[in-house]
Amino acid sequence: MVQLDLIGAPTMSPVPNSDWLALNLTFFGDPRILYLNLSANGIWALQNVPVQSIFGDYNPQTMTYHFGAGLQPGQKLEMLGFGVSLTHNVLESPPPETTSTVVQHDEIIFISGEIGSEVSFARAQPLVGGPAAPLPGENKPTKHVNDDGFPNQEADTNACAPVAFSNSLQWLNAKHNLGLKAGDIDIAAMKQATGFQPGVGSPADSYQGKAKATAGLGIETTVSKNPDDAANALDKDCDVELDVNGHVAAVVGIMKLASGKYAIDVAHDTKQGVMGGTKTETTIFDPATNSLSGGTFLDGTKLDQFVIECPKKPIAQ
Repeated sequence: MVQLDLIGAPTMSPVPNSDWLALNLTFFGDPRILYLNLSANGIWALQNVPVQSIFGDYNPQTMTYHFGAGLQPGQKLEMLGFGVSLTHNVLESPPPETTSTVVQHDEIIFISGEIGSEVSFARAQPLVGGPAAPLPGENKPTKHVNDDGFPNQEADTNACAPVAFSNSLQWLNAKHNLGLKAGDIDIAAMKQATGFQPGVGSPADSYQGKAKATAGLGIETTVSKNPDDAANALDKDCDVELDVNGHVAAVVGIMKLASGKYAIDVAHDTKQGVMGGTKTETTIFDPATNSLSGGTFLDGTKLDQFVIECPKKPIAQ
C-alpha cells in the first residue's frame, strides 16, 4: 500500500502525504475476468474493479489502482488496516479488514504534456467498477487487451505524447512483423513528428503530426470518441492511445461494464523526468459525462479522443 505525494506543474503547490493511495497488485494472469475489491480505513475503496491479464494468462504481472480512503491531505499514514479480494465474481459488500500493513510512500509528478494545458488533482475518491458487459455483437463479456509484452518507456518531462506513440508503434511493429526501422518509431522520432517542445510539451493535435509521419511507414491513423471502437481495435491487434486534456497514454486494455461505463487500462510514466515511474493503471470512463476517474493524470479529465493505429491493408494486385 502506498501513500502518494503529488508534485505538480510550476503553478501548482505540491501536496506531500496526499489523500491519494495506491495499491500495486501483483498476480498471475487468468484467462477469465477478475474483480478487485479493497476495503481500507473503513471505506470500500476499490469496488469490483475489473482486472484483465494484460501480460498474458498465467504470467506474473503488476497493475496499479489509485483510490481514496477518507484521508485528509497532509495526514501521513504509517499503518493501514485493509481487506482485499481478487475473485471471478463481483462482491455485494466490501471484504472485511482482517490485516494491516506498513504504508510505503512514493510520488507522482503531475506535469502536462500538452502545450497550453495543465493537469490537476482532485480530492481522492473510491474507484468504482462493476460487472463486465458484452460489447455490441458479443454473447458474453470478453477481454480486450494488447498483450505480448507491451513496451512502457521512461518519459522526459512533458513528453507523454511522443512516448505513448513510440510505445504503441514499437508494439505494432513487433506484433505484425512490419520491419520498421527503430529510428523511425523511437521517442526522438515521435518528438519530431508531434512538434514536441522541451519544457512545454506537444500541441493538442499532436496525433496529426504523428499520423503524417507514419503514413509513409504503412500505418493508418484514425480517431474516435467511442470506446467500443477502441476495444474492437485492440481485438484486431491494432494499438490505441487515450488522449485527454494535458495527457496521452497507451491503452492496453478496455472492458465495458454493465453500468455503461468502461474500465480502461493504460501504460505510461507517472514520474516524467525521474526514473522508476512506469505503471500500468486502470481508470474508469463514463460516456454519460465524458469523464474519467482514477489513474495518474487522468482523474477528473475529459476524453478528447482515442487515437487508433493499424497496419495499412495490402493493395490488391
